[in-house]
Amino acid sequence: MQIQKIQNNYNQNFRALHADRNALKELNCRTADILNNRSIKECADKYEVLLKRKKINITKPYDKFITAVWASVSSVIGGGIGLISITGAGAEAAFLPVLAGLTIPPALFLLGTYLYHNKPSYQYSIQAGKKISDNQFGKHVLGGTLSREFIVADKRDIRDVHSLGEDIEKNDYDKFLDLLDNYHSDDVISILKDKKIKEEFKDGEHFNFSVDADDNTLLTKFFDIIPTEENQKDYNKILDSMKDMKKINFNQKDSFGISVLEKILNAENRKALNLVKDFEFEYSPELDSAYENISDENFKLSVKDLKIKFTHAIDAVRIDSAKALKIAIKEFDSPLCDKNKEVKNLLDFYHSNTRRYGASAGVMQVMEVFEENERL
Repeated sequence: MQIQKIQNNYNQNFRALHADRNALKELNCRTADILNNRSIKECADKYEVLLKRKKINITKPYDKFITAVWASVSSVIGGGIGLISITGAGAEAAFLPVLAGLTIPPALFLLGTYLYHNKPSYQYSIQAGKKISDNQFGKHVLGGTLSREFIVADKRDIRDVHSLGEDIEKNDYDKFLDLLDNYHSDDVISILKDKKIKEEFKDGEHFNFSVDADDNTLLTKFFDIIPTEENQKDYNKILDSMKDMKKINFNQKDSFGISVLEKILNAENRKALNLVKDFEFEYSPELDSAYENISDENFKLSVKDLKIKFTHAIDAVRIDSAKALKIAIKEFDSPLCDKNKEVKNLLDFYHSNTRRYGASAGVMQVMEVFEENERL
């Protein structure tokens, strides 16, 4: 079974790196140093990442030695005082300098050492979670599904932090599978109505999880449902709830290679179309057939407003690929392709990278094809 990757295509900023200021100072690092770690940066785009600072009790070197010397000094002082009281006041004046010389220097040294050894010790760590809140002391606390915790002794240890987001997704998936045991994988509406599932996966991560041996996800199976009089109410409620779920990846295909967008177009599902209107889809030739078969002209016009990404024209320039150019030419013929928009994107990319790519033959060929199509 697989987990579809979360895609942040809603122009939302999920970056959430929280770092204790004292921890940054004591580790001699900046937030930018932490985000140089790719795993941390990618995880912070989806979840909450926290650099923690925790007070710990540890046995420090020489603690037993210091205790023994303190006891010896105390014995000298006590013995000296006792000796003075026995020998009388006449010997006091002569003995006090000796007593002071024996006790005061080591006492001062040991006092300073004692204070140093009683200075609090801290442990630093990096961990990620799905939620974050402040406790009663105003400190950040992670909640929900967590990643493993990485102990950070100094700035160099940050490089060893890895798989934070993957940890959360795997742990989330394990939780989901435990809850899925209560249902048949085809009973999608009942699964989505489960209170624990709704509470645990408020951002829609569960729609990216596969639910059967063919790696069909909860999302692809949901859009296979044909609304009926019996399930229409629940179906609409689920669609409405999905509006606030920003971690659903709608660029999914089922085990037959049919994409979620194809399913929406084939069903002429206007409510679902409104749900995905701000999502950026990857173009596939199968979408052309689905579009051409739409009977409702108003629905067809709405489909034209979708954000569909055509990447091969830019690839033809970026990697100077003849294969990408051929695919780009075909893409430009798609009824879903806004040629003016795509050529503008291509030229913007080209001009911003002129020094890198030079006078690309790929750009010129794509432009020639576009101009020829316009004349036709």
